[in-house]
Amino acid sequence: MEGNSTAGSFTPLQQFSVADLVVIVTYFSLNLAVGIWSSCRVNRNTVSGYFLAGRDMAWWPIGASLFASSEGSGLFIGLAGTGAAGGIAVTGFEWNATYALLALAWVFVPVYISSGIVTMPEYLQRRFGGERIRMYLSGLSLLLSIFTKISTDLYSGALFVQVCLGWNLYLSTVLMLLVTGLYTIAGGLVAVIYTDALQTLIMVLGAIVLAVKAFNAIGGYSNLEEAYLKAVPSKIVPNTTCHLPRADAMHLFRDPISGDLPWTGMTFGLSIMATWYWCTDQVIVQRSLSARSLSHAKAGSILASYLKMLPLFVIIMPGMISRVLFPGLMMQQGVTLGSAGLCCPSSAGVHQGVFSVQHPDTALPSGASSSLTDAVACVDPEECTRVCGAAVGCSNIAYPKLVVELMPSGLRGLMIAVMMAALMSSLTSIFNSSSTLFTMDIWRRMRPGASERELLMVGRAPAAGSSTSTSRLSPATWLLLSLPSSSWLSSGPALTSRQAAESHLVEPFPGAPPALHGRHITEIPGWLLCSCPG
Repeated sequence: MEGNSTAGSFTPLQQFSVADLVVIVTYFSLNLAVGIWSSCRVNRNTVSGYFLAGRDMAWWPIGASLFASSEGSGLFIGLAGTGAAGGIAVTGFEWNATYALLALAWVFVPVYISSGIVTMPEYLQRRFGGERIRMYLSGLSLLLSIFTKISTDLYSGALFVQVCLGWNLYLSTVLMLLVTGLYTIAGGLVAVIYTDALQTLIMVLGAIVLAVKAFNAIGGYSNLEEAYLKAVPSKIVPNTTCHLPRADAMHLFRDPISGDLPWTGMTFGLSIMATWYWCTDQVIVQRSLSARSLSHAKAGSILASYLKMLPLFVIIMPGMISRVLFPGLMMQQGVTLGSAGLCCPSSAGVHQGVFSVQHPDTALPSGASSSLTDAVACVDPEECTRVCGAAVGCSNIAYPKLVVELMPSGLRGLMIAVMMAALMSSLTSIFNSSSTLFTMDIWRRMRPGASERELLMVGRAPAAGSSTSTSRLSPATWLLLSLPSSSWLSSGPALTSRQAAESHLVEPFPGAPPALHGRHITEIPGWLLCSCPG
């Protein structure tokens, strides 16, 4: 497992200018100003004001927050990396959200709002009766947040900082955990939603700018498929084809037998996960519950549905372009130099795994070595470990590499701000929702007579409640558990790792209400304790 570690230091590929730093500082200052302004709009001294933004949010920040909460740094890194490794079929994970969001607004939210709930486990308790199912789903939701959401976003955000700034992976993870934790405690849901709206604007604009520059670098969309199929690494694993780009890379619907993402699973099986995430997950539902009316909740879902159409063009395809532009790095005396050419098989070296790389704009310095080491497309374990620290492949660096290689000074800082926005929006949303679950479902069960002031203290600073029961786990403790769990994401594409974990754990959520319809629950059914194979 040593070869899979990414915890070491990483030499940044570019030095950042004063303009980059100015852009980053401006972003954080603007984000702080929006957070302070929005916090003053709602009374945060009530449970409804803190956890549901006073149920007075308009449609446009709700829609932007729904998008930002799901489009964290984990998806920027994961979607681009999976696109670099296998093409556009991963778009199904994003486009599945469009009809699930409409189902949320027209089918689920009217029921949730009429029941007056704060959390999803609370709804199941009111609908079917019994406390055990509420405690079970609250605990499972917290575990899913740690091992599939927080860990993915922390790893991806830390990886981006590591590639761009050269910081240690775990140092980056701890710093981001602290910053986002303090940010969430201070503002409540209203601050989270309004800053999400700002971060959505920054993410979309920054991603569009990078996508335009990436397409220009390869001569436009018309050249993407041909160039991608030629992006082959220089070192290959003998007697395998893992180094070859997939022939169906530009197919959204792939063969149900031989496809890596078969259309049957992406169409039908993924609908189960989409129903869970977009219609029953606390992070998403909590935003819809904060709407001032059902009409605003519906309009917010429609806006988020349109925004979810964008990742194919501004994240996934740029990830594919990253493989085209940077199949390898030129090595010179231990220092990496970015290459900007297409990797094309030489006529004499195809079977030996020897390829020529054209460098139209790059001249080697005096005394430089012309040896090639693979980057985004690498498959050789030793080369991958040397380039990115993960023996199984380096597709996760596809998006960060585009940023540091293509963007000029100032815009490079903008893209750093974009990734920070993606990270902060998703983490603050998860932290706020996890705090809501712990406070309203678990803490109130342990202390039935807790006052509203006590619940707010527990929600803002969970450790404050430890004076009454030091042996109980607070959300802060649960969140710290995500640090070691983020390390296993380096064993493959971040999105694949997250989806594999979720597919084995989430089926009980969408399956529980119809299966238990009309029953009065006094015990947790045995089948709920088992996860279906994903």
